[in-house]
Formats: sequence, structure tokens, C-alpha cells
Amino acid sequence: MSQHEHLAFAPPADPGFGRALLLALLVHFLLLLALTWGVTWRSTPQDDAVEAELWSAIPEPVAQRNEEPVPPTEVKPETPPKPVEPVKPPPPSTAQPALPDKAKIEADIAIEKQKKKDALERDRQIELEKKAAKAKEEEVRLKEASAKKAEEEKEKKAAQERENTKRQEEQKRKDDEARAKEEAKRKEEDEAKRLEEESKHKEETTKRKEEEAKRKEEETKRLLEEKKETEQRRQEQIKRLKGLGEASTGPTDKASAAKASAPSGTYLGRLRARVRPNITFPESQLQAVKGNPEAEVEVTCSATGEILSKKLTRSSGNTAWDEAVMNAIEKTGTLPRDENGNMPPKISFGFKPRD
Repeated sequence: MSQHEHLAFAPPADPGFGRALLLALLVHFLLLLALTWGVTWRSTPQDDAVEAELWSAIPEPVAQRNEEPVPPTEVKPETPPKPVEPVKPPPPSTAQPALPDKAKIEADIAIEKQKKKDALERDRQIELEKKAAKAKEEEVRLKEASAKKAEEEKEKKAAQERENTKRQEEQKRKDDEARAKEEAKRKEEDEAKRLEEESKHKEETTKRKEEEAKRKEEETKRLLEEKKETEQRRQEQIKRLKGLGEASTGPTDKASAAKASAPSGTYLGRLRARVRPNITFPESQLQAVKGNPEAEVEVTCSATGEILSKKLTRSSGNTAWDEAVMNAIEKTGTLPRDENGNMPPKISFGFKPRD
């Protein structure tokens, strides 16, 4: 235990101890002074006469002194006194009694003072020893109380730590169980989501395959229709050119010119293949298109194949698709020549969004 802890548990000091000690010392000093003064007063020499009586077998008359003796007072005893045996008087002494020595008296007084002072000092020392012993006992008691309190605090702290550890372990176990349950639930949800996505993917794949099959069927149908329309237009153009040739040169020249200016059967497919990569149409907009409508355009070209102008001759019914087709033709810029090297001045062809 440190000095600070000892003072913290020590009893409060007596505030009047010093004043009481000074007062006790003052009273003892006055008492000693009074005793000393009384002894000194009694030790002053006195010129008293000494009187001695001499006894003999036969008493002799004593000479009368100058002073008359005081007659003794008669005291009547209440009861008759017992007979007293005669006391043998001491032998007469002729030596004069010695008077008390003043130095011896003063020495006795000093010794008495020293004895009293030593007694006071012993009392004070005993009192101090008692107080020291009491303080030591109090210190030991405080140390024991502090040690006991520290032990109790240590035990209490250990118990609290054990309780906290137990509580933390319990909380950790609960958290682990909750985490395990949450993980299992998450896995179940992920599995359900995965199965749902797989099912959705399968449905989409099936739908896409169906749409692809439908699109191919429509494409085949469209190609047949286009081929038929192309063939019809070619025949019409041949007839028109033939009519013009017959009117100007004759039947043989007209047939040759019509045959030379008519586009080949694969020319329109080549034109579409040239323009198709430039069409930008997002999938989100494609989903909004119902069916597979066609946007037909008429393009005017120069002799070298450069696109001079374009015109939407038939709308698909979807403005976004029509604009995408017109922008693609604008990006293309130049169209290829036909197989025979001819470049029709005007040509019409169409585009469908799901081709």
C-alpha cells in the first residue's frame, strides 16, 4: 500500500492535540514551580531553641527557665486510659542536631524535578508509543481492508470478465447461427433465382428459336415475293424498254436494249447486303416493333453508283425503323454496279427489321 492510500484510509488527526499538550506542559511547570517554592520556603534556617530532657532513676528538680511554661490543658478522657508501662528514656545526648544543608536541599529539589520530568517524558513516550502502535494497527487494518477490497474487486472483475466472455460466446453462437441461416436462405434464393433464370433462358431460347424459325420462314416468303416482284418489275421494264425500242429502232434493237438495261436477279440482294450493315436499330426498339413491316425506298444514283437522292416510297408503320433505313442509305453513299456493269439511274428496294 502506498503512503497516499494509507493517508486516504487513516483516521482524521485530532485538531486540539498540540494545544492540549502545551496546556499540560504549562500546568506541570506551574506545579513544579509551586512545589519548589514551598520546599525553599521550608528550608530557610530558623533559630529555634532545642530542648532536651534527661532522665535518671531519681528525678532531679529542673532549673526554672526564664520563661514560664504554659500550663498544659487538661483533657478529660471519656474512658479511663489503660495503664502505660514506663518507657525507658533514651540516653542523654550532648550533641547538637545538625541543621539541613541548603545545597543538599537544592540537589534533592533538582533530583525531584528531574524525576518528575523523566516521569513526564516517560508518560509522553508511552503515549507516543501507544499512538504509534494504534496508528500501526490502524495501518495494518487498513492494509488488510485494502487487500481484502482489492481481492474482492479482483474476484468481481474476474467474475465480470467470465460473464462477459460467456455473453460474447453466446452472442457469437447466435450470430453464427443467424449467419448460417441467412447463408442457407441466400443459397436457396440464389438456387431458386438460378432455376428461374434457367427456365426464363430456356423460354427465351425457345421463343428466339421460334422467332428465328418464323423469321426465316418470313424471309423465305419475302425473298420469294421479292424475287417475284423483281421478276415482274424486270418484265415490266423489259416491256417498257421494248416498247421504246420498237418505237425508235425496231424490234431487234428494242429487245437487245431491254436485255442490256434490266438488273440481274441477284442485284437487289447485293444492294440490301451493302446497306444492311449500316442500319442501327437497338434491340429495345426492335422489341417494340409488331410483326416484320417493310420500309421501301427509291434511290437515284449517278452513272458511277453515287447516291444522289433517296425517298421513302412506302413506310413500315414504325417511324424509328424508317429513319434507321434512311440513315443507313445516307451512310452507304455509293451503290455497287450490276453484274453487267450497268448502273440503274433509279432503283427501289425495301428493308424489314427482322431480316
